[in-house]
Amino acid sequence: MIFCPNVNDAMWRKPAVQRNVETLCADGHLMIQPERARVYEVEAGEMQESWAMPDPERLAERLKDILYGRRNGA
Repeated sequence: MIFCPNVNDAMWRKPAVQRNVETLCADGHLMIQPERARVYEVEAGEMQESWAMPDPERLAERLKDILYGRRNGA
């Protein structure tokens, strides 16, 4: 399983979220690191800098890296 977190800053910093990410990775799941980007924050009702999954082109490249065994893409 490959997952791509898409979370706001407050959520990403929560110890429980970090523990869950570590557990998933330790269990053999792969994670594509979120990147800083301008995204619509529902709570604020506006565009803000936050953590988001990579744009579609970058995400496709990282998935290809994983598929072809180039794990540095994840």
